[in-house]
Amino acid sequence: MAMGQHAVPVPSFAKKATAWRIERNSSMQIKGQSNIGSITCDNPSYKRVDTVWLLHNATGDSVEIRGKIQVAMVDFSCHNYFFTTMLRKTLKVDEHPMMTVRFARLDKLPIQRVGAVSKVYGTVEISLAGVTRLFSLPIEVSEIAQGVIKLQGWRICRLEDFNLKSPGRVAFIKVKNECRVEFELQLTRLH
Repeated sequence: MAMGQHAVPVPSFAKKATAWRIERNSSMQIKGQSNIGSITCDNPSYKRVDTVWLLHNATGDSVEIRGKIQVAMVDFSCHNYFFTTMLRKTLKVDEHPMMTVRFARLDKLPIQRVGAVSKVYGTVEISLAGVTRLFSLPIEVSEIAQGVIKLQGWRICRLEDFNLKSPGRVAFIKVKNECRVEFELQLTRLH
């Protein structure tokens, strides 16, 4: 084993399991609208080291995913002090500093060869501000190098999904209740 690598224990699954490390160049964005224009808040790099497991049967008709990512909400920046402060207050970052995305399922096994792109639907469980919800979302899976895949997806969310309230009108700015959450995860196959 190369220096700096850690052995990842293989769980005992009845199905074929592959382990994938979530790389630090993974990112997430929250895109919203206000009465004065668009707002983009991003977390440009993933600061943790996490592993997810893809489990599939021989037919590949569905894929279970075991694992999660945890994102520190304080790492999001809206590139504007006012909007960043409003985001943190609205999402109750002081009380709930982490957003957790627990992976559950893909509707089919993505094509696995360099240059291939597969469009699948995934099911994830998102915990934000102390509330957990299950969502289905489109995901594009591309193998960008041997053993390296990129997952890109998005979901329209409303503050009510997580029992949150819109900050309302602050000064002359009113933020809409709906936002688009986008992610790009780069994963490297471990075994």
